Parts: sequence; structure tokens; C-alpha cells
Amino acid sequence: MSNYRLLIIAVFLLSYCSSVNGQNTVSGRITSETGERLAFASVHISDTGIGINSDEQGGYTIQNIPDGKHKLIISSIGYHNIEKVIFFQGKPLIVNFVLKEKTSTLDEVVVAGKSQAQKIREIAYKPEVVELENTLIKTTPVIDVIGQLPGVSIRKQGGLGSDANIMLNGISGKGVRTFIDGIPVDLLGQGFQLNNLSSNIIKRIEVYKGVVPVTFGADALGGVINVVTANRFKNYLDVSYSAGSWNTHQTTIGLKRYLDKKNTLFIQMDGFFNHSDNDYWMYDVDVIADNLGNTKKGDVRRFNDAFTSHLGRFQFGVQQVSWADDFRLMFSFSKSKKEWQHGISAELPWGEVYSKNQNVNGVLSWKKKSSDRKLKFSVMIGYNFINEKFIDVSDETYLWDGTTFPKNNKGESGYYIDGRTPDIDIDNIFSRATIDYRLADQHKINFTSFNSYEQIKGEDKAGASTFKKDIYTTPQKLTKIFIGTSLESSFFENKLTNILSGKYYYGKSHVVSLKIDNSIDRYIENRQQTLGYGNVFKYKISSKISAFAGYEYAVRLPDKSEIFGDGITIGPSANLKLEESHNINFGIAKKNENSELSINGFYRKTSNKIFLSAVSQGLSAYLNLFATETKGIEGSYTINPLNNFSIYANATWQHTTLKDVDVFGKIDARYIGAGIPNTPYLFANFGASYTFENFLQKNSKTIINYNNNYVNEFFLAWENDGTNASKAKIPTQFTHNTSISYAFPKDKYSLSLECRNLTNARAFDNYKVQKPGRSFYLKIRMYLN
Repeated sequence: MSNYRLLIIAVFLLSYCSSVNGQNTVSGRITSETGERLAFASVHISDTGIGINSDEQGGYTIQNIPDGKHKLIISSIGYHNIEKVIFFQGKPLIVNFVLKEKTSTLDEVVVAGKSQAQKIREIAYKPEVVELENTLIKTTPVIDVIGQLPGVSIRKQGGLGSDANIMLNGISGKGVRTFIDGIPVDLLGQGFQLNNLSSNIIKRIEVYKGVVPVTFGADALGGVINVVTANRFKNYLDVSYSAGSWNTHQTTIGLKRYLDKKNTLFIQMDGFFNHSDNDYWMYDVDVIADNLGNTKKGDVRRFNDAFTSHLGRFQFGVQQVSWADDFRLMFSFSKSKKEWQHGISAELPWGEVYSKNQNVNGVLSWKKKSSDRKLKFSVMIGYNFINEKFIDVSDETYLWDGTTFPKNNKGESGYYIDGRTPDIDIDNIFSRATIDYRLADQHKINFTSFNSYEQIKGEDKAGASTFKKDIYTTPQKLTKIFIGTSLESSFFENKLTNILSGKYYYGKSHVVSLKIDNSIDRYIENRQQTLGYGNVFKYKISSKISAFAGYEYAVRLPDKSEIFGDGITIGPSANLKLEESHNINFGIAKKNENSELSINGFYRKTSNKIFLSAVSQGLSAYLNLFATETKGIEGSYTINPLNNFSIYANATWQHTTLKDVDVFGKIDARYIGAGIPNTPYLFANFGASYTFENFLQKNSKTIINYNNNYVNEFFLAWENDGTNASKAKIPTQFTHNTSISYAFPKDKYSLSLECRNLTNARAFDNYKVQKPGRSFYLKIRMYLN
């Protein structure tokens, strides 16, 4: 009995002690107004000396707080402090805090304190980072936002939905890889291309030039653009609609809902719809002059260039549970239809050519870090199905005024017997595994593996007449493997940060090869593998000045469209070699309280350059044709002369020259040393933004933005061909854009009016294709949380 009583007393005392130890406890989470979880925020109880920093997910817990009233002070660099008086009386409390960010808006670019974007800007790779939170009320296309960054040139074939070519420091096209939340866009399909994406589903965009982090698992030759989609840590509904010139309509919707009281289980949905007739004016093109069929130059509207796309994405997952920091299933579906007004140049229009694209994706991802936060895991597995159709069976030849002439063969895109009707299915399976481990306070190691497998199969009933056999009935395959590791180290009291990396690339393809007469040759297997390596460092000269430098031996394996062709005008190239480039970056940056200046130089030496070349009449193919060298310099400056007024400017000069040619003689050796044609060498951007607070209502904002883009004239042909006066040129272009936006109190509703190409300047791009003139757009947005 005595032992029984002692047991009761012991249990009672243990329960009492447990209740006393945990009675005055406060915990919660610290986030920004956009839902970003703020790591390392300070939580301090002013009159006790008790304090703690939040963890990497913004969580905090303070125990053993004395009874009574106490003032909690929450602070984080770049955010306004919060003070709150709390009365403790023996019960654990949960108190969440939302901090308001101190920001200065540079049109599309938001320069803040130590936000997540600012932390990314300050890593040794020195990427450009664009936050889109303040552009959600505007209609500016995502691709145009990226084009305002230093060292970035955007080449578009026309209006909404047109192909876009991104150049980063002299390397363009497929040498620049684009990712959506770390997943290569070419594995997700056309719906996720930058020229289709809506800014309303994007949180920020990161642009890495020349030297690329291992974590992407990318075979990128010149850089990476990573689009980070919105993942707000709160319930919300975001709906917008915009309308504008050329019968353009765009609608977006996004919502997130937590399904439990602890905010761990959630569903998230977003999607958008885009349409434009793209029937803008074309100037000085061929139109019918008389009944004899003679032509003259005139002004007409485009007539076969409409674009429509849909995308929907559904996510279901859990966050901050014992077995996962973030676990989610994502399903998406996208569909688009594009009319083709012309091919790579705009000399002759097409009147009936169109294509369709449909994609279905599924992705499973899991992220977890150890309790001591030294070890982090990230795993992603995905499957994507793409169906592509291209219809080109017209037996008419079109002129720009819509006049038609009959012709013997079908198909406007080339010289085919019965036209082209490729219907291609592409199956993609991919996976990524990433491990981060902190060896010590000054050293962190990363290991990343990325694998992908693609199979292409389909049919081309019309094209079979030209190619002697339907090449798409034979399955073609492409396998890529990437393995990389990096070591990040800090020295001299964190003044010097160095990242050393090594990468392994492997590619294997099975390709149907064509003879010169377009008949089937044989089934070719091509294997390639190599190693890449690089090093970057950042040195803090002072609290305001930092120096950066980096080198990478970069490699790019040929992609599926280069190897298998595009099913339209590009044939397969089974024996393509991988591209190689020696990339060097260096620069210095100075940041004051209200301004930031950055000057960077870059050098690229590229070999085995993959180039699109004519194989036979009406058919092209990619070949390794030449080597190039690029030298350049870029500079950017931002300043906030007033609290609500900001200005930015940047300029880039680059010169890309031919260094060597191939043995096939596709390019004449006399061009060695000459500048590469159809490549801009001098371009710049300028912008300003002013915000009127409480202009019409209390807690409202009126934002006025202006920006321009300048591109100096450049040659369409080799610069040492003919006299300067006789050379074909793309003329100097100077376009202006402006907008005015009004956000109602608490940003629940907003209106925006935008004018692009304000002066209706003549603007051109690849091969002197005309771009849209002056246009107007109105956007309405509702955001509830």
C-alpha cells in the first residue's frame, strides 16, 4: 500500500512539474504579408531578457515565461517591427505575426531588405532576381519583365504566344534553359513557356548568367531562368481579367485553402486563359497592285496569327509535419492553338497553317530537413505527356492583302507533295534528387542528380509522300543523366564565399536518319558523355562593396527538337555533338541605403555551336557548324531619391565573333573574325515609378510606371559582306511603355491601364519580323485572403 501511495505522489508531482514547466509558453509563426515564412526573425520579450530567433520556416517557441503582462517585440531586417502586449496566466499560447515589408518599387523590380529574393541576389552566383508581387495588378507580359534586366535581350516573332528567343550575355536560344519551380520547361510542354505564363501565378524570377548552380541539374550553356510560382502560406483567392488591343483577352485564377486548423493540409489551384487575334499592322509588305498579279508595297493587318491557350494546375499536399516539410502532388493540363502567319522570316505570309499542343503533367515532390537543420533532402518524380499537331495542307499561295494564287503542291511551309500533318506523341519521365549537408559552420556540400527519358512516336500521313515513309511510326528515344556536386565554403569571418562545383553529363539517343532525298536511311544510336566544372566566389570588400568572379566549363546536350526535328520544317540530326563553352563572369557591386550600382564583365568561348542549316529545298536540320567568342560588359543602377519614387537604368554591350568553321563548308572561312549576323550588340533599359499613397482613399495606392527599351541597329548579314550602305540591317529601335494602376484599400481590388509602344515606333526582331505597334490594355484584379 505504501508503494502504491508513493507511486500516486510521484505521478502527481511529475504532472505538476510538467504543467509548471510548460504553463507559460508562446509559439507561432512569422510571415510576410505575401505569406513568405521569415527565417531568423527576432522574437524578444522586452522586460525579461528572454528571446529567440525563428527557424527557417518562420516558427518560434519560447518557454518558461513569468506570469503577468509582457511585451513581445518581433523584428526582421527589411520589415517593420511589431510590438504586442500579451498576458500570461498559466496557459500555452499560439500567436502568429505578419510583418509588413519595407520596400521601394523599381517598376517590376522590388528592392527590399533581407527578403528571400534579396538573399538570393547576394549569393556568390550573383543572379538577377525579379519579384512580381507589385506587377500582379499590371498586364505586362512575363517575358517583357525579364527583358528589362541587364545583359538580357528578348527576341520575339510577334504578339501574344509567339516564339521568344532569350539571350543572356551573348548566348541565346537553347543554350539558355528555363525552369518552372526547378523543373525544365521543355519537360512540361508549351503551356508553361515564358511567352504563355501569367504573372499572377509567379512569385519571383531568378536569372543566372554564365555560371549555373548544381542544384538545377541543368546542361545549360549560357544560363538559367528559374520561375518560382506563388506558394502563399495562407488561404486566398486571386482572380483577374484583362482586355486589350488586337482582341486580346487574358483571365487568371488562383486559390489556396488549408483543410485543417494547424494549416498543414492544403489544396491549391491556379490557371489562366489567353487569347489574341494578333492582327496588328504590317508596314511596307507586298500587296496586289493590278489585275495582272503585280505587287507593290502597302500596309495591311496580319490575318492568320490568332493564339489561344488554357492551363490549369491542381496541387494537394501537406506542410510542416513530422515526416515532411513539404509534400505535394501536382497535376496540370494545358492546351493551345496557334495560327502561323509566316515562318522564320516574314517575306511571304501563310494563310491556313496552324498547330495544336496538349500537355498532361503529374509531379510528386517531397522535402525534409533534419531536426538540427544540417541535412536537407529534396526528391521529385514526374511524368509528362505531350501531343503536338501541325496542319499545313493548303494548295494556295497567299499575299499580305489576303490575295491567293493556286499552286501545284500542297503546304505553305515548304515544298512538299501533299503538305505536312505530323501528329506526334511525346512521353517524358524525369526525376531529381538533391541533398544538402552542412559539414561545419563554414562548409556546405550539395549533391544533385537529374535524369530524364523521352520517347517520340506518331504519324504524318501527308508528309509520308515526301519522306517516302512515315518516320514518326518508328519510336525515337532520348535519355539524359546529370550528376553534380558542389562545396560552398566561407572564410575570413564570412567575407569570402567560394563555391566549387563538378558536373557529369550523359546523353543517349535513338534517331531515325534521313538521306538527302528525304528517304529513310537507318536507325542511329548516339552516346555522349563528359565532365563540367566551375568555381565562383564573392568577396565583401566592405559593408557596402562586394566583388564577384566565376568560371565554368559549361556543356549542353542536344535536345529533342534538334535531334528528332520539329515535325514541320526541321529534319532529324542523329549525330549532333554536344556544345561546349568556357564562361567567365566578373564584377563589382556597391549598395547604399537608397541606391545600388553594379558593373559586370563577361567572356564566352563556345565550340561545336549547333546551328540550323538548309539540307535540301524546304527542309532544314541542325548541324555543329562553328565556334564563337563573346566579350561584353553590362552595368545597372537603381536609386530611390524619395520614399515613393524609384529609378533604374541598365545597359549592355557585347560582341560575338566567329572563331572557327566546320569542315562541311556551310559557312565560309572568310567570315572568321566577323560579327555573328542577326545579333544585337548594344541595348539598354530605363524605368521610373512613383507611388501616391492615400490619393483617393485611405490605405489606397496609385502607381505610375514608365519604362523604355533601346536596341541599337545591327546587321542581318555578315558585317564584312558588301559596303555598309548596302547591308541589310535591323534599324535602331526605341520603344516606350507606361501604365497607371490603382489599388483599393488592403489591396483587395485593383485597376490598371497600360500602353505599350507609346509612340507607335517601328519595332523589329529576328530576321526583321515586325512587332506590334501602339496597344492598350486594361486589367481588373480581385485578391481576397
